[in-house]
Amino acid sequence: MSAWRLSLALLLVACGGAAADHERLGDQAYASGRLGEALQEYREAASEGRTRVYAKLGQAALRTGDLREAGEAYRRLGQEDPPRVAEAANGLERVAHAADRANDLVALRAAFDGLRTLGQGRAVGRVALQLVRRTELRGEDAADLLPFAMAATPDAGTQDSLLTSYALGLREAGRCVEATPVFRSALRRSLDPSLQVDARGGLAGCAFAEGQSTLLRDPSRAEEWFRAALAVDSTSEVGRLAFIGLGDARLAQGDLFGAAIAFQAAISASVVTDTIRSAAAARLNALASAPTADDHQPFTP
Repeated sequence: MSAWRLSLALLLVACGGAAADHERLGDQAYASGRLGEALQEYREAASEGRTRVYAKLGQAALRTGDLREAGEAYRRLGQEDPPRVAEAANGLERVAHAADRANDLVALRAAFDGLRTLGQGRAVGRVALQLVRRTELRGEDAADLLPFAMAATPDAGTQDSLLTSYALGLREAGRCVEATPVFRSALRRSLDPSLQVDARGGLAGCAFAEGQSTLLRDPSRAEEWFRAALAVDSTSEVGRLAFIGLGDARLAQGDLFGAAIAFQAAISASVVTDTIRSAAAARLNALASAPTADDHQPFTP
């Protein structure tokens, strides 16, 4: 073999060996403190299908401050190498701790999602609690996160507060059937007046909303919901609306006298808006013509 061919062959072997050993090169760079270089080598190794390198990739990303890449690396470690799921969960908790300190809510949520994907219950609760303390949760986000956070909260007062927030989140997400027993539980548990006000208002609002949604297809069931709203709160605006709903439900069942009583109760309140009073008065005036259920649509404030 000629000298130039031998040189070319040696060069190809050397290049091929280096290209095939990104993990080793990453280890060398990491040990020398060249973290950015190590991170890139570990990425290359991971792209070649070396699942074991995800732990090193996650650690290098964590140390360089790339928390989102670190979280993704640890999640993939747990998913693709199940015997190392505990190691992956530990890594995700460290990512969550760093994200909490850096106020990186995207990375913190990603760590939560990763832990939940890996089925690490206790760790999920701890990270959920960090998220709850950092963000004002609404709707589906509250319904999604708060059950995990409550499980990690040893303090009864905080649990009661989270329970009420969870119910309010369910209500905002349009899941009042689920929210109703949670509101009732919050009312039974909490001694905090402000939490009781929130739970009572939420429970009444949910009961009224469910009454409205069932009025046309099941007036009898709607009446039960309106009664439930009134049992919780008959003096607020929602309570006055519930009296109108109760009258509509009774009217739909042919109970004209019962409907008149409900409409009159809505009018007679000491605190009632002109809109509610006008709606109730119009219904009372219309009773003389004995309207059918089709004549009364649910009142929308």
